[in-house]
Amino acid sequence: MKNDRVLLEISDENRAMHRITTRNLRAYKARELRCACGEEYEINDPPLTCPTCHTDPEVLMLDKNIWWNQPALERSSVLIIGCGAVGNEVAKSLAMMGIGKLTLIDFDELEDHNLSRAVLFNAASTRDSDDNKKVNVMAAGIKLLNPEIEVVARPAGILDPISARKRGVPQNPSERTFEPSQLAERMRWPEVIEKEELQELGREHSLCIIATDGVAPKAAISKALYPILPIVQGAMNETGSTVAVRVSLPGITGCIMCPSVLENVEMDADGSPAPYIALMRSKTGSGGCDQYIEAAGAASFTDATSAVGAAMVSQSILILMGWKKFEESNYKKWPIIPPLWDEVMMITPRIPANSSMYTCAIRYDGFGEPICVNSCSADLEWDEQHSESPRMKVIHEQGTGVPKPGSQKRKLGS
Repeated sequence: MKNDRVLLEISDENRAMHRITTRNLRAYKARELRCACGEEYEINDPPLTCPTCHTDPEVLMLDKNIWWNQPALERSSVLIIGCGAVGNEVAKSLAMMGIGKLTLIDFDELEDHNLSRAVLFNAASTRDSDDNKKVNVMAAGIKLLNPEIEVVARPAGILDPISARKRGVPQNPSERTFEPSQLAERMRWPEVIEKEELQELGREHSLCIIATDGVAPKAAISKALYPILPIVQGAMNETGSTVAVRVSLPGITGCIMCPSVLENVEMDADGSPAPYIALMRSKTGSGGCDQYIEAAGAASFTDATSAVGAAMVSQSILILMGWKKFEESNYKKWPIIPPLWDEVMMITPRIPANSSMYTCAIRYDGFGEPICVNSCSADLEWDEQHSESPRMKVIHEQGTGVPKPGSQKRKLGS
């Protein structure tokens, strides 16, 4: 059986092109087509020709009640950092939905214990892979699911401050006396991706998924990519009883490291968050906020992995379909359901009723300065656009955050 077959190529009423195939047909179910003969009919099972004159229709009709935008997904490219169990779940779902391109980053090799909770690590994908690197096995698995998707595999690690310090690598490149190949050898990784290259990768993608363990890598990735593109991050605790998902939108929400109401932000007698900043620096190796939940390399808890992966994919869809239009509206209107907005989604897979949401409103120290800037964002390379972003304007007015689209309107500073 052929894996995918084109059923119809057609433009909608806004002249956007749609390529309806046997793979993505379900995304178009119940939408209406209009034929030149005047017949209007719903998309159901193939063939999609007009039931009256038996010719191809001329236009896909728009329906304000249908928000799904398949072409937007197929044009999107997603950067996935961390290709373990959570990264597998996210990549698998995005591939089956028809995302145009996936770039995979992970330095690790596949081990037997990975097989019990990672769907793309299987007999077929390991057979089709050139080696035992997680990214290459995962890429082979993605290609088996969807041969048309573009997959780039990078067996590399992101150079975060704590990992560098453990290997005796100076954080400032100008202080190093060895070549890039020697850097990879010293880090014991096949390849090293530093901040500048990571930012270039960010500019080439629509969205970044952070599915790696450890607070320091998350903080380093967020610091580099927050000003550039949206991020979705997920993690679970060591028992798999709780998973958490966060989203960051450049210049709109906080980054994935901004403290939530779950975190105790300590300040000294003068009102300075010095104790909190010291704690963050011990966890991240540089600037960075505490994490609401730290992925602890949970064992084979496939229920937790599935829960966090599904939530991350749902958030990714909302961003891929809405972020560009939100930018084009001058940050006034999110065209569909908005994603998490300065919020932490906490899911308890085994006791669903205990799942909850927590706010990450901007918090200030005793001097009226935002704690997130003092402890994390002070050395972000904000360009002119982001220094005048909605979030920075809210901070200047001592506000708690940019209002979520569709929520009750708030004035700046209220």
